Amino acid sequence: MTQLNYVFSNIMLAFQHLRSELGLQSATFIELSVNAAMVDISRLDEQQEITIEALRTHTLLENIPKPSLYRAITNLKDAGRCAHVGTVRSGKFALLK
Repeated sequence: MTQLNYVFSNIMLAFQHLRSELGLQSATFIELSVNAAMVDISRLDEQQEITIEALRTHTLLENIPKPSLYRAITNLKDAGRCAHVGTVRSGKFALLK
C-alpha cells in the first residue's frame, strides 16, 4: 500500500464526514459538485448571486451535461439549499444554507 492510497482514504473519510455535517448524505455527486461550485462562485461575487452561465463554465461543472446541471439545481432548490432569484427566466440563484 502506498502513502498516496492512505491519503486518498483519509480524504474520502473526511469528505463523508463533511457530507454528513452539511446534511448532504443523499446528494448525488453532480449535486455536490453544483453546490460546491455555487459556494465558490458566491464567495467571489459580492452580490452573492450565481448565474447559470457562471455555473456552466465553472471548473467543477465543465463536463456536466446541461440537463444534469438543471436537474441538480432543481434538486438543490427542493432541498432548500438554494433559491431562484430575479425574474422567472433570469437564471440567477442564491445559496440559502
